[in-house]
Amino acid sequence: MSDFGIRASDGISVKNLTERIIKKYDSNKDNEIDVKTESTVKTSFSEDSLTSTKYSMGSLFIDADANKDGKVNKKELYEFIETFDTNKDGDIDSAPLIKKLMGKKGEDDKFQAKYGEKSINIDSK
Repeated sequence: MSDFGIRASDGISVKNLTERIIKKYDSNKDNEIDVKTESTVKTSFSEDSLTSTKYSMGSLFIDADANKDGKVNKKELYEFIETFDTNKDGDIDSAPLIKKLMGKKGEDDKFQAKYGEKSINIDSK
């Protein structure tokens, strides 16, 4: 299961995915993601180690910024994510297991491959 609640057997609505991403990356709660500052890195620290993890969806936000004003609002993000909904059912679906075994990708697989949240472990010294 991804950070945004997509399981291999189902999907997530475009609206729900948009809202979850905005909630996670809109640090000043203005319903927009600042492409240059807010969107590129979220850091979490583990209490039991000296390791931090950076999370990034920067390429998603850059591509979703339709008017190139440096901010991604809900409408822009929704419309961009909606382009992955190839069957137009309102959900980003995962490929059924049989298709995955045959090497075929679902809508979610394509979205995650290109824009999924990336994490990089960084030693804090």
